[in-house]
Amino acid sequence: MDNTQYRQFLNNPVTFLNGGPVSRLRINVTTPGVPFRNTIKSTENFNGSVPTSFQYSDSRVTPISLRYDNTGIAPTSALWAQTTRPPAGNFVNDRAYYLQWSADQAYAIELKHEAQLFFTAQVDGCGILVFETPQKLIIVHHNIQVAAAGQSFLQSVFESQGNYRTRDRNNRFDARARALQDLSAHIIANNPGITGGTSLDARQYMATGHAASVFGIKRGGRWRIYVNSKTGANYRTKLMYG
Repeated sequence: MDNTQYRQFLNNPVTFLNGGPVSRLRINVTTPGVPFRNTIKSTENFNGSVPTSFQYSDSRVTPISLRYDNTGIAPTSALWAQTTRPPAGNFVNDRAYYLQWSADQAYAIELKHEAQLFFTAQVDGCGILVFETPQKLIIVHHNIQVAAAGQSFLQSVFESQGNYRTRDRNNRFDARARALQDLSAHIIANNPGITGGTSLDARQYMATGHAASVFGIKRGGRWRIYVNSKTGANYRTKLMYG
């Protein structure tokens, strides 16, 4: 990625990724031995369900490299956002907010002025919440682990494996969507300064069974949040909030 491509990406990532040979954005911030977890400033327990840990002033801003990898084959091409500087090739360096995740947890950070990029771990069943206040944008990465759907005796005898897989998949989607909605309502009720926001649950981006990447860019003093997910044969980027 050269500086011209980087400016195009910053100015309009939808056009840049949807209109070129590389449509997928991939995030790699799991370098062994490097602590990317934000310091937990406070934890709010939500009715014994998924706790929400807000890392406000302790938000992690980390150096990041963006590498445009066009292999000539769509499934293996990607725009990489990574914390390890590539040893060679075209890439640019910047700084980014990073939001962690963990099983059965919900983590949140504020996006302010320390960086113009935001990334969170790849979402593969997780949900994302976005809340706006007059002073900041709050992003929540929410995860719950859902047990497999049960089977009655009659279902174990008569239900096909295909029908069970469909029912189990829908059960997981429903449970995650309900938990995300409950958490959203709780946060809104306890933060009267919220003026807007949106949500992204697993059913919205996993229609084709693939994980997605959520990222943000700040331009003109305003944060915009995007989702890069597989639609049909290719990945597509769309504006999620902003």
